[in-house]
Amino acid sequence: MKTTLAALFEHYLETCTAELFAGYGVELTPCTSEMSGSVSDGVAGMIGFAGEHLKGSLLLGTISAVVRSTYPVAARSGPEPGTPALVDWASELSNQLLGRLKNRLLRHDVAFIISTPVGLSGDHLRQSKLATATRRTALLRAPAGIVVVSLEVEVEAGLEFQAEPMPKSEVGVAGEGDVLLF
Repeated sequence: MKTTLAALFEHYLETCTAELFAGYGVELTPCTSEMSGSVSDGVAGMIGFAGEHLKGSLLLGTISAVVRSTYPVAARSGPEPGTPALVDWASELSNQLLGRLKNRLLRHDVAFIISTPVGLSGDHLRQSKLATATRRTALLRAPAGIVVVSLEVEVEAGLEFQAEPMPKSEVGVAGEGDVLLF
């Protein structure tokens, strides 16, 4: 049975985001509406990816308080992280999230390379839509605010992928957080 890449992203985007934040002790729950009003301290991480038949980008955006709540415990023992550190951490979270998605998609025979993430801060942050891209958005609520994940992807027309994931052992996908020594 075959499926589209848009369906696979739809299936995994919210789950992978919630799992990533849970790894840092922050529970996310689905949310149906965006934040009202202006976000005065928005931070985001954005990362691109490309494969033989696809290309796109992922934007993870929220407010500083949400990113601060996921900040690594070892770093929390020092002074409160400032905006530059939180922006850098938001870019790392986007990198980790896309890595999780890539691991899931490899099991469906979807392969791509990931670029270097960039961090952003400001008001009203959003992706600019590629003309032929499909966009998927996940809105999740954390105790400190809303997390918005926007995934934009262009796929070669008519391309289909395996609907059922292959076993991890067949693909050679490591688990998130596994240490690989080589």
